[in-house]
Amino acid sequence: MPIRLNLLACLSLAGMLACGPAVAQATNTARAHVQAFLEAHRARLGLPAPQAVPAEVAPQVIGGGTAPAGSFPAVVALLFAPESNNAQAFYCGGTLVGSRHVLTAAHCADFLSASQIEVLVGSQSLASGGTRIALSAVAVHPNWDPDTVVNDVAVLTLAQPVSGIKPVLIAATETAEDRFAAVGAPARIAGWGQTALSGTDIFPTELQQAGMTIQVQACSGTAVICATSPRHAQATCFGDSGGPLFSETLVRGRRVQVGVTSFGIGSCGDPNFPDFFARMATLGAWVKQQIAR
Repeated sequence: MPIRLNLLACLSLAGMLACGPAVAQATNTARAHVQAFLEAHRARLGLPAPQAVPAEVAPQVIGGGTAPAGSFPAVVALLFAPESNNAQAFYCGGTLVGSRHVLTAAHCADFLSASQIEVLVGSQSLASGGTRIALSAVAVHPNWDPDTVVNDVAVLTLAQPVSGIKPVLIAATETAEDRFAAVGAPARIAGWGQTALSGTDIFPTELQQAGMTIQVQACSGTAVICATSPRHAQATCFGDSGGPLFSETLVRGRRVQVGVTSFGIGSCGDPNFPDFFARMATLGAWVKQQIAR
């Protein structure tokens, strides 16, 4: 992979201040850190760098489209607190799993303190609406392994409760997974991640969504669940980390989350690889413990 270690160091949070002018001018060091982490994982796997998505894919999450207004009320945006502009501050996704708790990926939270993260709730737009809420605590799964990207979940505790938004449900057992996320079942992703791998304005301001199909058998290990697009043209991309993989089945109007967006190992929308998500069937019990505290 044509990424040098010194470039990865520059993209890391600690390296921002020590690198050249083009990197040092960036205000959202959190977004750069997460992208560098994912690119480094590709390098460890010996995979090539992502290439521009072919024009016929018409990428939007990649290959999806703008989510209808009000369709994902519990999906939230993680913001790098020092940056005041929401669109510029955005770096990862998450979901409300309690009135004061947000579920996200460990790699979105393990390098920042609670004071460096704010959560935008109540809006599917990074351009307007919603409320920025500070955090009081960050809990990363105790068995999170950044080298293998296993147990990639974290729970953020909000400094104040959210009212008027129903949290998502979690498919926290294998029985629930069999019901909501059996192999071949339809699923849905949502996020503000890149809608293309090159060009300008590649990060949308409006929440994107795409349909997926569960592919559990494509994964190795018990802490991940896989999904892919039926047409291999829809996928998560940089910036979608921490966001949800939802079952298409609702329970009394509430969405059921079966996974947390973790990583992909090909180019966004690559037909040769599925997307990987932290698996709620095995990690959800820990998530619920954090909510109950």
